[in-house]
Amino acid sequence: MHRIGVITFPGSLDDIDAARAVKLAGGEPVSLWHGDADLKGVDAVIVP
Repeated sequence: MHRIGVITFPGSLDDIDAARAVKLAGGEPVSLWHGDADLKGVDAVIVP
């Protein structure tokens, strides 16, 4: 299973939808705050 980071930043509205899409595709969504320096070992990143 791939771990996919979903970046959240002020004013973003689609991060929850992106996380849901990752789950539907068989991945594991990982929430990332826009100011995080650590990507938490994710395999890819989505910027909604």
